[in-house]
Amino acid sequence: MPKQLEINKEILTYEQVCGLYTMEKDGTIKTRLQIIILWYEGQKSGEIAKTVKQTGATVRKYMKRYNRKGLSGLKNVPRPGMERKITEKEMREIDDILKKTPKEAGMEVNNWRGWVLQKWIAKQLNKEVTVQTCYNILHRLKYSKTRAKKQNKKRDPEQATTGETRKRTVIFGAVNPETGDLFEQFSDAGDTVNFQSFLSLIAGGTSGKKVILIEDNAAYHHFKGIDEWIPENVPNISLVYLPSYCSDLNPTEHLWKHTRTNVSHNTLFDTFDLLVSGLKDFLAKLKGNTLKIAKLCPFIY
Repeated sequence: MPKQLEINKEILTYEQVCGLYTMEKDGTIKTRLQIIILWYEGQKSGEIAKTVKQTGATVRKYMKRYNRKGLSGLKNVPRPGMERKITEKEMREIDDILKKTPKEAGMEVNNWRGWVLQKWIAKQLNKEVTVQTCYNILHRLKYSKTRAKKQNKKRDPEQATTGETRKRTVIFGAVNPETGDLFEQFSDAGDTVNFQSFLSLIAGGTSGKKVILIEDNAAYHHFKGIDEWIPENVPNISLVYLPSYCSDLNPTEHLWKHTRTNVSHNTLFDTFDLLVSGLKDFLAKLKGNTLKIAKLCPFIY
């Protein structure tokens, strides 16, 4: 029976490898670091292969390369005899141009794509590369593909707006389904600061009563340090998170449906401010009818 392959512990400690694994963004390198971590945790090469879904030969190859070269042994080795078509200097030049729009770079299109970069390289660097090579370049430079938004060809260019000027209002809301009490807050964004402000609003309006707040899994509902912030700032509030795609289990959704039906459905507002004003007026009147709110948001648990 062949001797089980061992890892050279003098290169890095288990804690150091785990730290590198946490910070690594490249999925391929993370898998290879995981091989080292699993060995430290007592798994043999065959068990590691099943865990990382690689062949046993692949696992042993990177264990050997790690023993010989350390971390550099986990990186891909360029094929011998093949020279990169794009030099590092040209890569920096491409990186700089990708920070501009294609039109600013002299191309008659609105968005960067593989074939657009291909034409730019041919024109500016006098090199012929494939579209796939262009996507590989984008990957190496840490760019990702995004879907371009459709443009209305009939729009008036003078009236066109960009996402940077678009107005946005987020409504935070919570209902006591037994009493019909409603708490709402209009904010400029759905983020941690505004969510904390809303929690403080509820805590101040419940006079220290125990509050169980049902939440979906929006990122700001899980903000960093939430386990410490809540006991220190709103100790009477506990958060309960719904499973994914189960927002209909939250009684507040009935209130939002009722609000949309009465304010925004089949209605065209001249300005965004008029829409927000209509929502505020409707919710202000609704707050005075707690019995109706309680009927809209029955307790279903």
